[in-house]
Amino acid sequence: VAVAGESAAAMILAITRSGQIAHMLSKYRPGVPIMAFTDSLHIARRLNVRRGIFALSVDKKDVAEISDHDRPGEALRIAKEMGWVSGGDKVVIVTAGEDIDPALADGTVSMRVVTLSEFDGPLFI
Repeated sequence: VAVAGESAAAMILAITRSGQIAHMLSKYRPGVPIMAFTDSLHIARRLNVRRGIFALSVDKKDVAEISDHDRPGEALRIAKEMGWVSGGDKVVIVTAGEDIDPALADGTVSMRVVTLSEFDGPLFI
């Protein structure tokens, strides 16, 4: 959350299956919106009642075709289409280990700040 403020990010993107990382980010009341990208309608509904979280549920069939490492790029593409961000905006991308691979359920969190003008395809996180 501090990084979002320091980098003047337009949005925090939380890639999540469980919703935990988005919930934890919301708890610290960032000054920018949190877009939670999930493949569960149930999780998206739960997250939408949290302060500052705007959850986007993508059909599991569609997500199954997107590799875990391409999900941030796909989420940014959707955010750009929806008008949430535009070229030149900075976005903080946060993923939790268990959301990438269940074997990484040890509390690993990955964070990256990207500028959309630099974004030209899939992101590796």
